[in-house]
Amino acid sequence: MTLLIYVFLTFISLFPLYYIAAHLFYSEKLYLNLLAFVLMGFCTATHYLFLRTDVIPILDIKIEMGGGWFVIILRFVCIYSYGIPIYLAKKRYY
Repeated sequence: MTLLIYVFLTFISLFPLYYIAAHLFYSEKLYLNLLAFVLMGFCTATHYLFLRTDVIPILDIKIEMGGGWFVIILRFVCIYSYGIPIYLAKKRYY
């Protein structure tokens, strides 16, 4: 059940992050464009932290899961899903 909450929160967070990244990329100022990359990098880093510790960092929820391939692949999908908003926003404005 907690794995479903983790996946659900990951995919729900993609929509507001796309909106934020798109507006940051819309600016012609370099530091706002870099801020979009840093924001997505921070989100990816929290998923890497979860991958190592099995604790959702913001909610402090411990998830006990086996080391099956499905769980590992699902975690990497969640990690790399934060590249999607950067790709879409950059493609839209550049």
